[in-house]
Amino acid sequence: MNPIPITLITGFLGAGKTTLLNNLIIQNPEKKVVVIENEFGEVGIDGALLVDLDAQIFELSNGCICCNLNEDLQETLIKLLDVAQKPDHLIIETTGIADPSPIIASLLNDEIIQSNFKIDGIITLVDALFIQGQLQEHPQCFKQITLGNFIIVNKIATVPKAELQVLMHQIATLNPVAQMYATNFSEVKDIDLLHLEAFSENLEVQLGTQRSFTMLNNSPYIRKVELQPLTHQEIVSVHVSVDKPLDIIKFDNWLKALMGNHFGNIMRVKGFVFMEDFDFRIVIQGVQNIYVSEKGKAIHTGDSKQSSLVFIGKKLNKHLLQQGLELCTDIDTELDLQAIYSNIEAIQEQFLS
Repeated sequence: MNPIPITLITGFLGAGKTTLLNNLIIQNPEKKVVVIENEFGEVGIDGALLVDLDAQIFELSNGCICCNLNEDLQETLIKLLDVAQKPDHLIIETTGIADPSPIIASLLNDEIIQSNFKIDGIITLVDALFIQGQLQEHPQCFKQITLGNFIIVNKIATVPKAELQVLMHQIATLNPVAQMYATNFSEVKDIDLLHLEAFSENLEVQLGTQRSFTMLNNSPYIRKVELQPLTHQEIVSVHVSVDKPLDIIKFDNWLKALMGNHFGNIMRVKGFVFMEDFDFRIVIQGVQNIYVSEKGKAIHTGDSKQSSLVFIGKKLNKHLLQQGLELCTDIDTELDLQAIYSNIEAIQEQFLS
């Protein structure tokens, strides 16, 4: 059986998560979807969609299932594997005040989950009218935005277009690798949100001087957003790359030590690397203190061998991160953990300064 794709929907209270969830269910009548609510009583699916209630399992009008996540996520997902008809897709909606990173870390770090499920995408809803104040008062809003693969700026009719342009720029600085979409009523057209493949081998890391986003306001059109140096609320984005193949043991030691000892400063790592003697590139996804690697695209003659990583977090030093990645390119030298750990210590000093 192919792994069941998972879509995670996050965003602060009132951003439009449940409206988006309803839209996705209605727009995909052919799919058997399982919906997991982090706390069902706080933000529920529209009552008209509910058909029956059995303990904590809600059957929806289109045959989908909704359950309340008040148990360990692993236990909930294992129960879903025991149902007679396996779901086509799983949607997890987090509470508005939640930091989604523990859920993402659970999905990435558990072998049972990894063998039966796969993350298709993380969708973040943003309230165009209230997000500025929320970013000032609620740190979890930063996590929700920086962890998203697809960011929907909702309720754009409530703000002037000039303010919306500024807001889209701010979001682009917080998360330079997410796709952005501006709309009303959580409506997204022409994009299959249940087939983003944001964690697949098709991952690309492109940091340019301009960003495009789709705005849905009667008709879709494209706006360009000019990016400036990232300084918003101490959240920064750092892009490092090398053109030589990496030593797999050195890279694994470096990134594990970095992710395990970052004192909460690294929120997200995303990218791909090329290893010596591998005929495919490796996709890297990191959240909190863990990272996972997956087989990516095949490498053909003439392809670039560049390894490219994006770090999002606080107090990130581009020079030290670049230096650390370059230490992993010394294929012909013996493993020198001292050099790697000295680099990690220098990065830690930066974090603690």
